[in-house]
Amino acid sequence: MMALRLTTLALLTGCMQDREALPDWSEGYGSTSDTGTDTTPNVGAYLQLSTSSDVGYDTITHPDGDWTSACAIETDGSLADYQQQTCYIEIKELDLYASSFQYTIAASGCEYVSWDHYMYEAWELGSGPAEVSYSIDEKGNITDEVNSLDGVPYCEYNYYYWDSSSPNCCTGSYTLTINDEQSGKSSVFNNLSWGDRPWECYSGAAFIDPDAIFNDSGWPMTHIVRTNMDYYSKPFAFEPLSEKFFTNLNLANHYDPEDHAEGAPPGHTGVYSQPNYVLQCLDHAEEELARIDFIVREWNTEDEFDLAESGDPDEEGDEPKSNSPLNDLQDWSDVGDAFVRLNQ
Repeated sequence: MMALRLTTLALLTGCMQDREALPDWSEGYGSTSDTGTDTTPNVGAYLQLSTSSDVGYDTITHPDGDWTSACAIETDGSLADYQQQTCYIEIKELDLYASSFQYTIAASGCEYVSWDHYMYEAWELGSGPAEVSYSIDEKGNITDEVNSLDGVPYCEYNYYYWDSSSPNCCTGSYTLTINDEQSGKSSVFNNLSWGDRPWECYSGAAFIDPDAIFNDSGWPMTHIVRTNMDYYSKPFAFEPLSEKFFTNLNLANHYDPEDHAEGAPPGHTGVYSQPNYVLQCLDHAEEELARIDFIVREWNTEDEFDLAESGDPDEEGDEPKSNSPLNDLQDWSDVGDAFVRLNQ
């Protein structure tokens, strides 16, 4: 099993409560250089995630359970003072769908910075049957098929059978036996592959990040940058989802367990799924000194968004005059427990 990590993270601003204030790194926003030369003293490790008002729409970035603080971590840079924080980026649904989605990550006091983006299993993966067989009668007709359709080996996870634009999500191998009734002989073919291209069955920010790097198998790679303890910042900007998709699922990874039998939607539990965006501060031996996991949550209405912590991001109903739905674009609260497939 390959180890997969992904991509994404964001800007900078404040500090954690009860700690000395972090440096003002706001001028780093917008820089495309990999490593800055900030004069911040390397007395510890810092991580920050921020969004900018420059994009022309409002967002709220905050730690889980705290809507007034910045998403920021400060540690003394040792394993003993390891810090992890889960943060949210709150954004209205059409802003996420039809505008560029932007945020920035920043770090200091790290030998390396790495990030992975969220991805999910859009099409269910599954192992194909181990045996496939059919017979050919004296008239050339195909009969007695087992896991075969008109002489073509059949796996229920190969969606290409029914739609040529859909992927083959069948894994494993099989043995094919062809019985020739006219000659009375059988031909056996061993270790035939069902396809084994699982990356074609995944979607999410990891795949649509303009800076994504893919390995030879098609999987998004973890981004690792050696910062050598210097200040580092990187902005992210995703193309509008409206150019390729019908929903916000490829960027909005938030879900409510109450909508999924107190668990996670199937797409988040796949063997290669990356449910959150992840930012790490690492030392020379790849030990994690600090980490931010973050979640993007879309809101159905402006009124509820303005209520912040007390608002309902999933408000349902109809607009009072037009009778159009308040919930215009799907997120994970709307898809139930089915794999989304083409409904992205």
